[in-house]
Amino acid sequence: MTDMLARRRLKNNLLDRLDDARSRVARLERTTVEADAAGNVWTAGLVLPVLTATPPAPPAGHVLVYAAEDGAGTVYLRAIDAAGTIKTLESWV
Repeated sequence: MTDMLARRRLKNNLLDRLDDARSRVARLERTTVEADAAGNVWTAGLVLPVLTATPPAPPAGHVLVYAAEDGAGTVYLRAIDAAGTIKTLESWV
């Protein structure tokens, strides 16, 4: 009986993960944009998740822009380069 219950839970967990992945792909397809001839992309807005930890540095030649929250509730818009240098672009409470 416990094996059957464990299998059902695993199956439900895998189905939940599959649904989540499908949802993420659908959102990505809706927000995919193309660059113009000069390489510029224009969009009406950008939604960033607020992170609680600093993400790893991006590969060489890239800059990663992200939002992070400190423990006191202040949100920072930051950028990190390949060398791991972090610059704060803006902050708000």
